[in-house]
Amino acid sequence: MPKIKTPKGTYKFKLIPIYPGWKLIDKEKAFENLSLFKEIADRNEFKFFLAYGTMLGAVREKDFIDHDEDIDLGADYQDVDKFLSMLFELRENAFEVARWDDRGLISIIRNNEYIDIYFFKKYSDKLMINCGEPLPTKFFENQSVMTFKGLEFMAPADIEGVMEFWYGKDWRIPAQWLDYKMPKWKIWKFKAMQWVKLCIPKCLTKNMLKKKEQMMFDKYKNRGVLEGYLDEKQ
Repeated sequence: MPKIKTPKGTYKFKLIPIYPGWKLIDKEKAFENLSLFKEIADRNEFKFFLAYGTMLGAVREKDFIDHDEDIDLGADYQDVDKFLSMLFELRENAFEVARWDDRGLISIIRNNEYIDIYFFKKYSDKLMINCGEPLPTKFFENQSVMTFKGLEFMAPADIEGVMEFWYGKDWRIPAQWLDYKMPKWKIWKFKAMQWVKLCIPKCLTKNMLKKKEQMMFDKYKNRGVLEGYLDEKQ
C-alpha cells in the first residue's frame, strides 16, 4: 500500500489509476467537492488557485467545461507540507488520495470526482515548473480574486495572458481534447504504467520521468510561448 510521509504522520492510501478520458465530470458533485475543499483549505490557511481547465471553464463558461473530467488547482511547492498535513482532515470529509507524485502532483477523490493539485517549483527567475509544465512567474505571483459559481477563488490576474499561454490564442473556442471512448487496451496501458511507476524504485524511473518532463517543456517551447522567459542555457 502506498504511503506518504506527512508532518502529522504516515498516510496510507490505495492507488486509483486515473488516465486521460477517465470519465466526464459530474458538475454538481465536482462543485460540492471544490466547495468543501475550499473550506478545509481556508481553515488550514492553505493557498491555492484555479488552474488549467477549471480556470478556463470559470472564465469562458462560468461553469465547469462540459467535456472536462476533473478539477485543476495550482499551489506553491513550498506549501506542500502544509497540504500534506491536511490529508487526515480531508479523509475525515470523505476525500481520499488517488495518486501522489512527490515531484508535485496529487489527486484527491470524493464521490467518484477528483481534484488535481499541481505544486509549482521555481525553475528560474521568470518560470515556475511542475512535472515539465512551465508557468511564467508573473502569472503565478500576480493573482486576483475570481468569483466562480458564487464563491471567491484566487486565479492569475492576467486572464488573457495565462489563457493564451496554456491554450493558445483561440482559447475562447471550445475544443474537446479528451477521448472518452478509449479502447480497452489503451486504458490498461495507462493503468499498468501507473502501477509500474509506483512499484519500481525511483532510481530506475528517474531518467524516464526526466525525458517526459523535457517533452512536456519542449511542447511549450516549440509553440513559442517561452520566448523571453528562457536564458541561453535553457
